[in-house]
Amino acid sequence: TGRFLVSHRGEHVNEGGQYGIFGGGIFLNQTPFDDVKQLATSEYPKQHAKQELQEETGYHGPIELVEVFVYKDNKVNAQGVPCDFYYWNYVGICPKEFPISPGEADAWEEGGDSHWLTLQELQQVRPQHFGLKSLLQNATAKLAQFAVSHRDHK
Repeated sequence: TGRFLVSHRGEHVNEGGQYGIFGGGIFLNQTPFDDVKQLATSEYPKQHAKQELQEETGYHGPIELVEVFVYKDNKVNAQGVPCDFYYWNYVGICPKEFPISPGEADAWEEGGDSHWLTLQELQQVRPQHFGLKSLLQNATAKLAQFAVSHRDHK
């Protein structure tokens, strides 16, 4: 359809009430990889993204994930040890838009409403989670290409 699924995060979570994308970050020290090059060339980020999408939306149908941007932040854990944080951003291409049922949304710990938005609506929605802001700042041209090339999918 050329639209993008976003979440309006529940008020009870960190950065609640903001619009964001589905997924979960990856801390390099929590993976079986020694360095980011090994991680980036593996299927791990894509598998992680697909699992997060399934958990957060309940969607288990066919989907093609295409990488569009990788967010990186240098974080420090509770023990003061540096641990690099990565968030692979994918566009998921599925045969049609799918609904999020209330039961699945309630099971999602970050709970909130989900919305299918055009790229223009996505750019204008407020307030934006930092991950969505970063994606839009770094990959709007790629998102626009997907929106145009897939807008006729029903």
